[in-house]
Amino acid sequence: MIGTRIRQFRLSKGLKLEELCRGICSVSQLSKIETGKAQATDSQVQEFASRFGVPVGALQGEDFFAHEVEEQIQLSRKAFHLKKPEQSFAILKRLRESIDPEKRRDLYVKVVLDEVKNYKALSQWQEVAETLQELLPYDSHLSAVERFELWGLLGVAYVRMKQVEQGCQYYRKAQAAFDECLLEDPKYMKLYYMKSDQLFTMGDYREALRCAEIALRMSQEPEYSLEWRIACQGHVATAASKLGLYEESAKHFQAVVAEAAANQFVFQEALYLTNLGLTYLVMGRMSEGREVLHKSLSRMELVQDVQNGFFWCMPYLIFAKYHVSMGEYRTAEEYLSRADEILKSSPQGAAYLTQGVACEIWAESAKRQGKTSEQIQHLREALRIYEEHQAPREAFERAAELADLLEERGDAEALEMYRLSLQYARKYDRIFAG
Repeated sequence: MIGTRIRQFRLSKGLKLEELCRGICSVSQLSKIETGKAQATDSQVQEFASRFGVPVGALQGEDFFAHEVEEQIQLSRKAFHLKKPEQSFAILKRLRESIDPEKRRDLYVKVVLDEVKNYKALSQWQEVAETLQELLPYDSHLSAVERFELWGLLGVAYVRMKQVEQGCQYYRKAQAAFDECLLEDPKYMKLYYMKSDQLFTMGDYREALRCAEIALRMSQEPEYSLEWRIACQGHVATAASKLGLYEESAKHFQAVVAEAAANQFVFQEALYLTNLGLTYLVMGRMSEGREVLHKSLSRMELVQDVQNGFFWCMPYLIFAKYHVSMGEYRTAEEYLSRADEILKSSPQGAAYLTQGVACEIWAESAKRQGKTSEQIQHLREALRIYEEHQAPREAFERAAELADLLEERGDAEALEMYRLSLQYARKYDRIFAG
């Protein structure tokens, strides 16, 4: 037991055999102690403990190793916060090597999930998925809450990697795990937030709204930051909008905008101003909608966050769509061109849905001007984007629209496009209704 703990502490500290044993014993003797082939003397145990900077009890059976792991995790988080991800990952790697997952599953899972959080923050979704896969052999030993987090994060990773079907399968596993939990305590607020996000992706907006409302209520507790309350209320507003509850949606968007503005959260203010402006337009409150969108543009220009380019360009696209509907095509194209510039600078294709929307607005502009060839060209580009990113509903809609246009022109490709639209309709049903 002492030998195992010596090895755990050595690995967690990143020490080699010769570094630890120097002045205490030989390398071969230390190797035998760690593997249980020899016993350390009392004086050696004291010296090892001193070198680790822990009490002797930490090597004699008390659970100081868990305390050491927690300390190292905190160091890793601090390094990541200081924008030193390599150092953070190195600490977590040493910790993983020091933990026997069969004996200390709790610590192993904790370290792996911290590693996943780092990858997630860096938008390295392939690494998120691969790292989480290492926890799957221990799935049956995880609590329902841990399984929900595991499957939910896997779902997010696969959706972001354009594998929507696989992602939704993991989401369904997450929902099943969630249903096993009794989560009345406000400490589970983030789980309700995650569940709402998953349901939103799967198109179940009513249940997403219910979970978002629970998360919002729980987020009022003192332990949660203002950012969490804003995020939860934004979820409620967005889900309500999808259900056509525009008055309720506008009320929540107004509250979020006021909270963000009062606390100088410029990006959040700009983001929810955009949503509020669009909601006003849908409600027919055109002058208010335009005013709010202009304010959103001014805030977005202050942020100019390339990482979030798909949010940054949304007010431009909304204005473009509005001006197309008014027949003001030159003005609309100016807004579209600005949106295109922003999207080209957005990393990793994260803005694919927004890129598709931009193509659709270009197509609508061409249609209203009687430029059918240009309309078809823009729709083909939108379809390509949706196919590449496995967005079956959007791909179905664009393929069906293209099929109608091609048939009107007597193009033989229309039949193939109809077949393609039917194929995507079936795929959508399989993924989201399954």
